[in-house]
Amino acid sequence: MDPEPSPAGAAAPQTEPDPGWPNVGPPPPLNLQTGYRLALVVEPDGRVRSIVEASGISMPAPDALRGQTLMEMSARREGGPERGAMWGRRLAIAREATEVMHYADPAPGAEPGAEPTVDCRVTPIRTADGTLEAILVEIDDRTAIQQTERRLAEGEQRFRKLAEALPQMVWISEPEYGGVYFSPRWETFTGRSIDELLGKGYLDLIHPDDLTVLDAARAAGDSPLPVQFRLRHHDGTYRWVESYVNFLRDKDGAVVTAVGGTTDITARREEEELRIRSQKREEVGTLAAGLAHDFNNVIGAILSNASLAQTEIAAGASPATSVAEIAQAAVRAADLVRRMLAYSREDEPTRCNISVDELVGEACDLLGATLPPGIDLVRTIASPLPEVSGDASQLHQVVMNLVKNARQAIRDTTGTINVLVDRVSLPGPFPGASELPDGEYVRLRVRDTGAGMPEAIQLRAFDPFFTTKPAGEGTGLGLAAARTILHQHGGNIGVESAEGAGTTFTVLLAALEAEPHASDDHNPEPSPLVATPRVAFVDDEVALATLADRAMSLYGCEPVVFTDPAAALEAFRETPGAFDALITDHAMPGLTGLELIRAVRALRPNLPVILTSGFLTASHREEAERHGVDAIVPKPCSIEQLASVTKGLLGVDAGA
Repeated sequence: MDPEPSPAGAAAPQTEPDPGWPNVGPPPPLNLQTGYRLALVVEPDGRVRSIVEASGISMPAPDALRGQTLMEMSARREGGPERGAMWGRRLAIAREATEVMHYADPAPGAEPGAEPTVDCRVTPIRTADGTLEAILVEIDDRTAIQQTERRLAEGEQRFRKLAEALPQMVWISEPEYGGVYFSPRWETFTGRSIDELLGKGYLDLIHPDDLTVLDAARAAGDSPLPVQFRLRHHDGTYRWVESYVNFLRDKDGAVVTAVGGTTDITARREEEELRIRSQKREEVGTLAAGLAHDFNNVIGAILSNASLAQTEIAAGASPATSVAEIAQAAVRAADLVRRMLAYSREDEPTRCNISVDELVGEACDLLGATLPPGIDLVRTIASPLPEVSGDASQLHQVVMNLVKNARQAIRDTTGTINVLVDRVSLPGPFPGASELPDGEYVRLRVRDTGAGMPEAIQLRAFDPFFTTKPAGEGTGLGLAAARTILHQHGGNIGVESAEGAGTTFTVLLAALEAEPHASDDHNPEPSPLVATPRVAFVDDEVALATLADRAMSLYGCEPVVFTDPAAALEAFRETPGAFDALITDHAMPGLTGLELIRAVRALRPNLPVILTSGFLTASHREEAERHGVDAIVPKPCSIEQLASVTKGLLGVDAGA
């Protein structure tokens, strides 16, 4: 047999080893198991000095091997004289070498070129002067390792196949390395290659307003909670996605791996929005019937007091009381209209800071007219309460849905609906709290004294189109819409009920931290600019224009009235400096108020501008902000109010 080549770094032997190794008898049998490890210290001549490790090996006492030669043991146990000679050559190399030598061997008797199954390491041990003291031989069976590696490779392949087949975009990240795996669907969605995503991840693609949502999810614990946020698509638009995230932690609780699946839910959210709007239209119809009664009462009060005032004037008496009653009734009518518009508007959701106590108060006032005489609506609102962030119209709808649901639970009997608002801290034993991160929350509870619900009904209470009401009395959308809205606001809703004991729905919304108020020292009063401002008043409603022409001078302003916005614009073009301020309605034929403002601002960039309207969508308000509208005054409003706002913008003394 040809001599075995020398491993890298080892000195080639000068002579073949002496085959006459000293021996003390045949080596004892060694029964090797899969995954065994054997470590021996042998003398320079090949005799076993000691056993360092023998795991996965059945054999006599270690002393029984002492004095046996490694070559003869190998020849008898593993592969005959050739195997023994192989170890003889390796030890001969070790006698001359100064570095560790590594070998990879196939199983004894295997065909040439077979895959190695055994790792061998031979280390010469020398004294300080270089004398060979002994040789350390380490032998490791690779079979178990190869099987484990093969299973891991097969498992990884199955995982990749599964991840590629799933409709979700699958990802894995680690704290130290960032994103370590992204399924191909990420490439399709983001337009970035997988290599670009690895390590870097997709945080820069998340809408800036939604980063806090992910922070809350990380703080929520190990539960695979659904997290919704906006992610930038490869076409540059932001699309809504939903991620289920699982955190794998070490024994100390530190996150070592995060695994998630992300789904594009833009279409689903659009369907939910349509469902919410459909349910809202149904609610508006119900409310309109109840409001008609209150509104007719208000109009009746106005007509009666107007008639009485005319009689009092003709008789020479003072109409002051009648006029005050007319004003009070008009304010109530305006309030009813405002609440209905706030509830019924269907423009895109706009987040702002909301006082839940005010919102609940408005909803309860609006619903009061729709309740039969035998049902009491009682509200209990703790004070002070923090604000929450959200869309006022949508949260208004949640309150309306819950109160209406409570009214239907009481049905035709007498009873009470309690609406309670307070502040709570999570974690806590509140319905729906287990799915939310810890922190401060505003809690809204709507409790009825109705018949209650069995557990089977409670489990399905929030399912879309599920209803226990008779046909024609409900669509099963109210609670489903409420849950959808609350999930979109990072909140949740839960239910507690028992047959015969009524039902309580609990809403949780994350509280905002209070912002410090600026000191009055930082907001000095503006210095007076003009004594009697000349104001361009533009409104296509002739009655309002005539009223402004009659009344504004009584409140310290000189009005120039236009019922045609085009005529007003022409007046500005002829003499841009003729006016000190502009008050304009928005919804006008030919030229809207915002279009007029844009044209006037091109002529007078710093002209104070007031926009007034009975209804503005979120997009209208954003456009008004872009054009620098100084104030928005909702209709209905008084001429005195418009004059006061105008003088405030100009720095004119309010008493002027």
